[in-house]
Amino acid sequence: MNERRNKVSKGKKSFLIYYDSKEVFDAMTDEEVGQLVNALLNYAKSGNLPSLNSSLNLVFLMMKKQIDRDAEKYTKVCEKNRENINKRWNTKNTTGKEGIPKIPPYTKHTDTDTDTDTDTDKDTDIRIYIDKFNLLFKKNFRITSARKKKLKIRLKEFSFEEVLKALEILHANPFYRGKNDRGWVADPDFLIRSDEQLDKFLNKSVAEKKPKNIRTWKEPSPQEKQNKEEMAKLRKRVLK
Repeated sequence: MNERRNKVSKGKKSFLIYYDSKEVFDAMTDEEVGQLVNALLNYAKSGNLPSLNSSLNLVFLMMKKQIDRDAEKYTKVCEKNRENINKRWNTKNTTGKEGIPKIPPYTKHTDTDTDTDTDTDKDTDIRIYIDKFNLLFKKNFRITSARKKKLKIRLKEFSFEEVLKALEILHANPFYRGKNDRGWVADPDFLIRSDEQLDKFLNKSVAEKKPKNIRTWKEPSPQEKQNKEEMAKLRKRVLK
């Protein structure tokens, strides 16, 4: 059980679901929405991780990140306010007069601190990325330190939502799923190997183009298969 989460939940009676999650909810059934919301409520209150199917778990992990960030921010606000109150009552003559000193100006705006990613956030990012790649491409790639490092570098220039969007664009092109003359299939490193590579796939007009000098593999028709077999038989007779 997450001790930090329990500590936060005692003073925090709610959590936020943001409007940008609406598209995700719209794509789910009512039953899946119910399961997801219930899992988020349980996690926000107790820190317990749910047991969900692969698709729901990906959505949960993405929303869990925001809950963790909001909880961390809430904790910082409480700690800073507590510190300011202590300064107010324990310090004297800070205004040139005896009595209650001025409240530090940042007391009412302690929620404006820049929200930086923690190591835990980065671990969650790579887990979501690899899980989603494996789900889309039906593979079983693992999280490695090299992949974690590449994604961390990409996230300096791109948001995590942009990385997932680029992954969906990559998967939408049959070429990268093995429909080519070599049977080559993209791996998780292919997309995040450089900022330029990721930027190309965020540009649909580039991602949808077929790579130059490589023919796209096409399933032969039954007639084409029959013609090929007949030609093979004819060659055998000629060679005899």
